[in-house]
Amino acid sequence: MVLAALAPGAAAAQAPTPPPVPDRYDADAEEPSYEHAAVAPPTTDTARLDALGFGQRPLALHVERMDGDAPAVDHCVAPCQLDVSPGRYRLAIAPRGGGPRDADGGPVTLFGGRHAVQMTYDHRIGERSLGWTFLCMALSVVVSIAPLQSEILMAVVAAPIGIALTIPALALIFLEDSARVQVTPLPPPGGGAAVP
Repeated sequence: MVLAALAPGAAAAQAPTPPPVPDRYDADAEEPSYEHAAVAPPTTDTARLDALGFGQRPLALHVERMDGDAPAVDHCVAPCQLDVSPGRYRLAIAPRGGGPRDADGGPVTLFGGRHAVQMTYDHRIGERSLGWTFLCMALSVVVSIAPLQSEILMAVVAAPIGIALTIPALALIFLEDSARVQVTPLPPPGGGAAVP
């Protein structure tokens, strides 16, 4: 009996099958679901955007149509899917708690079919804080030497140090956050080439 269980054919017949991998991630589900989500493939009349956000904070994709009679605006929080009609769109990204910021690179043209949308949002709060620190250091050097009423110390010490700290401070203080979006057409579900 033990020898029959160790035979190669018997081991393969008794191997358990793994649960199926979910087709879609549901952030609101209490427990992960292993049932396949019924998602209809997009037609050529629609462009399906599969949005993925990279980073520690949830990102929302904002899509605004630029051509056509009425501007259409839609959004979703990644990972998500949006179905829009083909055309020219302005894409923006909004981190949680912030407003949408237009993506670098300008508008994109979406064709019918599926598109993978990879979003990245770079918060530059650290760099701006460093700029304010440099500016405070420059002011403190000037303020600490000014009461000494020494023109030589002001010219030799305070002015060069103040200028050396102020230049990078001004460059860092005015840095804006960066939003990047990469849109990649995907091949149809049955294979074949992606729509250009």
